[in-house]
Parts: sequence; structure tokens; C-alpha cells
Amino acid sequence: FEIKSLKTKQLNMDLKNFDFKSALFIYSENGLDNNFKLASSNLPAISTLNQKGINVKDLITFDKIFIDQKSINEITERLSWKIWKKIFL
Repeated sequence: FEIKSLKTKQLNMDLKNFDFKSALFIYSENGLDNNFKLASSNLPAISTLNQKGINVKDLITFDKIFIDQKSINEITERLSWKIWKKIFL
């Protein structure tokens, strides 16, 4: 989630195209773009969460969920059968 400007007003205008009441942005271990972090911090309907903190409550609470590709890969790796197999077998 990289944005050029750290202005909340600009981010709010960009996100209006997605038509949501609340949104959760799930980011990867590499962290969150500093401009996005600063701009989104003043938007009450926007929350951010590291992929390690993903949980069912947040997934059903928010109107829209945005997950970057790196986060999907990290979640998939964490929940893959290979990892579970090593832990429990």
C-alpha cells in the first residue's frame, strides 16, 4: 500500500472509489508505507494490521479487507501443511 502523498484528504479521496464504511489493511512483515501509515491514521474508518495479527473477528467486523500480495504469501507460508507437519508430526 504505497502512496505518494501523506495527506489524509488525498487518501480519503482515493479510497472513496471502493465504497466502504470501514476497511482493514493487512500488511506484510516488511512493514507499512510511512505515507500510508500517516495518512490513514486520521481516518476513523481505516485500520491497519500486520499479517501476523490476522484474526476472524477483524475479518468479519470490517466492511472491506485489503491484503497486499506479500501478506498473502506470508499467511500462506505460515498456515501451510509443511509447517504444521513439522510442528505436530
